Amino acid sequence: MQPGDSLQVPYHTAVITRTPDIPLPRFDFVPAGFDPADKQALSAIIDLLLALPLDSADDLRFFVHSWSEVGARVAGEWARRRIAISCDTGDEDIREADRFFQSEIAPHWEALDQRLREQFLACPHEVEEFSVLVRNERGAAALYREENTKLKAEEAEKKSAYTRRCGSIMVELDGETITRAQAAVRFQDPDRSVRETAWRAYAAAMNSAADDFDDIFDALLGLRHKIARNAGHDDFVSYRFAELKRFDYGPAECEGFHAAVERVVVPVVRELNERRRERLGVETLRPWDAQAPLSDHAPARLFTNQDEYVALVQRVLERIDPSFQADFDILVRNGTLDLMTRPDKGPGGFNCAVEDIGIPFIFFSAAGTCADLRVLFHEAGHAFHSLAVRDRPVLAYRHAPIEFAEIASMAMEEFSFENLEGVLEPEELREALLQQDSSTLSMFTTIARGDALQTWFYKNPGHTREDRAAKKREVDERFNTGVDWSGLEDIAVRGWQWPPHPFVHPLYFIEYGIARLGALKLGRLYNDDPAAAIAGYRRALALGGSKSLPELFTAAGIDFAMDEAAFKTVVPPLRERINALMEG
Repeated sequence: MQPGDSLQVPYHTAVITRTPDIPLPRFDFVPAGFDPADKQALSAIIDLLLALPLDSADDLRFFVHSWSEVGARVAGEWARRRIAISCDTGDEDIREADRFFQSEIAPHWEALDQRLREQFLACPHEVEEFSVLVRNERGAAALYREENTKLKAEEAEKKSAYTRRCGSIMVELDGETITRAQAAVRFQDPDRSVRETAWRAYAAAMNSAADDFDDIFDALLGLRHKIARNAGHDDFVSYRFAELKRFDYGPAECEGFHAAVERVVVPVVRELNERRRERLGVETLRPWDAQAPLSDHAPARLFTNQDEYVALVQRVLERIDPSFQADFDILVRNGTLDLMTRPDKGPGGFNCAVEDIGIPFIFFSAAGTCADLRVLFHEAGHAFHSLAVRDRPVLAYRHAPIEFAEIASMAMEEFSFENLEGVLEPEELREALLQQDSSTLSMFTTIARGDALQTWFYKNPGHTREDRAAKKREVDERFNTGVDWSGLEDIAVRGWQWPPHPFVHPLYFIEYGIARLGALKLGRLYNDDPAAAIAGYRRALALGGSKSLPELFTAAGIDFAMDEAAFKTVVPPLRERINALMEG
């Protein structure tokens, strides 16, 4: 297949149905019409790959590039099904297509992929540009166990069950049945009674599924512990660090991160929350006060449909640099955006690289708020990362370490929020900046709390639900930021269920904290020298996963750090800016 040729996708869904209007990735080894969801076809093409000679460095390059082509077709098909079920959790045909791929194709591909990995690692020829690939594949090879393929398929089904259950949750509010995203809009209403009513309705809706979530998590906990033990690890924490390729830090550094947040961030958040309480004129700060505007008017609804949402984001991206607006327009033209809230959509927001067409897809459930702008700026950053590496012939190098991949998104937030003047009204802009900076600080406490809690979950796989609740109370007290949860204890102990990460992306949380530290540094660089910051950002994104994590940070013009000193560098300026915004 040559660039610009039409790609015929065997599995046709309601998403990603157009032939892209930009050149497709090259496919020199994989034939046209290859169906990655056909087990026989998949086995046959792997046999062809394994028969290739490996008598020279050039042979090895061809092998790796061909392996990447097959992997891209499998990954593209996997992405379509993930996107489809996220966009419509209630469609039985989509659900069955996802189940089939997770239970039949994914385990089959994992076994075939391991054979290719072993062939690659056994080759005596060295290719300098494959040094990071060799390190990563050695780690993956060490983790592989055939008996785990069935367990991982079961794990995938449980993760899908969580997604489906979330998609079915609706909120009953003021005589209406609305989505969670629509209810969350009211958390920013100036009227405290409106916020409280909406928050309690939202919490009731989530708690109605709490027992189901506990059932799903208990099953996942058992499966993940078995997977880890089968692979020679004492627990899932150790296994997951290896699976996530955390080569540059370990559990001790994560514990240091938790301690740094406790010592440096928590006191500042408590101080700012006290100022917020005073400004709101309330006796105690309750959960429904966290997003309350400090002005007397309700936040404007910035858009009512996807076209308005996209136009607003494009306007800001063009201000940062026209190249970002042009990149985002690729997604708009090719229909790889599903952004507005509706019933039966899955939880959260994500950018998903569709590797066989080289165009990412952004999924979200927006309701028109300023907070929704932040999410789309974030996911746009991921999309720019995907586009920056789409032509890399080595599939693995299209994916940076997660800690840097999240800098791509979070730095785009920083750049974007520096360019909202004139886009938002002055009072809306002040509120937006205040929410951005306040939520950034609060995010550090959420990350530390969530990572500490999940670590305990997986270090103690035999714990009961009562043990889980007790540990949640203990961790909440450690990172107490002054919010009054009295009378809401039953909700608080199950609040860990609300984000999808413990279910869908276990222990994938600390990466956000590391990345946010880096993004704040890149944001400060942008304030001093926008051109240099954007050049470093673009340079690092284009490297994909071809360099180590510290090397990627260096390429962006920042240093890799997650210790107390790093927090002492970024937290004081944030505190000063928040105080100035509160004064305004």
